[in-house]
Amino acid sequence: MSILTSPDSVITRITDRLAQSVGRQKYGMWFNGSTKFDYDDKHHRLDVKVPNRFVADWIGTHFKRQLHEAAENELGNHVNLKVQIDAETFIHQQVDSQVKPIQQQTTKKTIRKSAQRNRTAQHRPLRHQLDDFVVGPSNELAFATANQFVHKAPGPANTLFIHGGCGLGKTHLLQGMCGMLQQRQPEAHVHYTTAERFTNEFLGAMRGGRLDSFRKRIRRLDLLAVDDIHFLAGKQATQQEFLHSFDAIDMSGARVLLASDSHPKLIKKFSEALISRCLRGMVVQITTPDTATRIKIIRALSERRGLSVLDSVIQALASRSQGSVRELEGTLNKLHALTMLAQTRKADHRSDTVGHALLNQLFEAEHHEQPTRPVTLQMIIDTVTQHLHVSRDEILGRCRTRRVVLARSLAVYLARQQTAMSYPELATAMDRPHHSTLISAVQRIARAIDQNEIVNTPDCNPPMPMGQLVDDIRHAIRDWNRTAQPVHV
Repeated sequence: MSILTSPDSVITRITDRLAQSVGRQKYGMWFNGSTKFDYDDKHHRLDVKVPNRFVADWIGTHFKRQLHEAAENELGNHVNLKVQIDAETFIHQQVDSQVKPIQQQTTKKTIRKSAQRNRTAQHRPLRHQLDDFVVGPSNELAFATANQFVHKAPGPANTLFIHGGCGLGKTHLLQGMCGMLQQRQPEAHVHYTTAERFTNEFLGAMRGGRLDSFRKRIRRLDLLAVDDIHFLAGKQATQQEFLHSFDAIDMSGARVLLASDSHPKLIKKFSEALISRCLRGMVVQITTPDTATRIKIIRALSERRGLSVLDSVIQALASRSQGSVRELEGTLNKLHALTMLAQTRKADHRSDTVGHALLNQLFEAEHHEQPTRPVTLQMIIDTVTQHLHVSRDEILGRCRTRRVVLARSLAVYLARQQTAMSYPELATAMDRPHHSTLISAVQRIARAIDQNEIVNTPDCNPPMPMGQLVDDIRHAIRDWNRTAQPVHV
């Protein structure tokens, strides 16, 4: 053994041996930023300090042998090696992403002022709260998981990934969880952001030479919530930076909340490492609300606006608005505006009950906003192919796999609802020898909707009620019809 007089030199050689033994990548993930080595030459003792029990257990389980070998090769077999939890050390010491820790020369007064500034920045009021989130079958698992995630003590599973279509409540849950944790732990460092904002801040810090400051601010958080994480797709540098921050936060025992329109595996140009980190935690989905949930949402939104709405009007709104919660909110905003206009004309500011006269006025206004182009069979088939991941040739061909048969049946069912085509005309257009099979397909879909049958097709969408699947496709057709440009031939 070499005789070294400097404890820092001893630690440097031990950590170098350890990094070579476990590999630089694993060392960077589990030791760089998550450990602090202290060597007492007088008592021949090496202390490995970690921020929490999770890191201590992980190092003891996976790297105990390599740690002992690295220490004994430098200090001999009689070294007193101990892994101990010392959270206080990691509160006042910041580290960068290199192997050697940076010793911060900052006074306690400066630390307190910095922490106070950061807490003030993180406690900006958010729009949504968990208390006003409307729960139904489409989101009850996500809501229950969110509550448990906020109220439980930090542990090994500190990541929650929520995915679902636009306007279904992902942002509401993320902001609600941030607000709830701030209420329960006023001293916690909580930050809600979007992936686009994270990207812009990272690029700005990199160009302005403030990368260390940016990293310290992000990696010291107790909770990081990032909305629209799919925005990072294809941005390799930002993904790499976020991955390092993700690991640093996770290893410290803090929490990470993520939301996306798609499941992690379905986000194109997402790195395998980032997908793996997302899947290591809890992944839950939010789907389109059913009619009963839409009724509850409309009631809640009406109460917040001080609107008194007839039950029959609420039923009509819920039946007509088949899309996202955001669409329901937009409809209520229009209805509220019409109510205020009606009160102004009467020179009476009483909170009148919203009845069918205002509802009909709303529907008439929306009718004028609708496109005049009719829905076509081609439009329906193209939308179904996107939802069920089948090709147009498969739908019009003779394939009898479960997914293709379902897609073909849905196309016929929607065509009968949204076009004027008869069964014989549909049979000709879809190259079917007899239209009797189309009648059976429509009856089969209608029966599945009535019985609330769950659709579970492999390599396709997650399981959902047939009625919801039909509503999703119908809504997509309507959106396409609104935005698509007419084709001139």
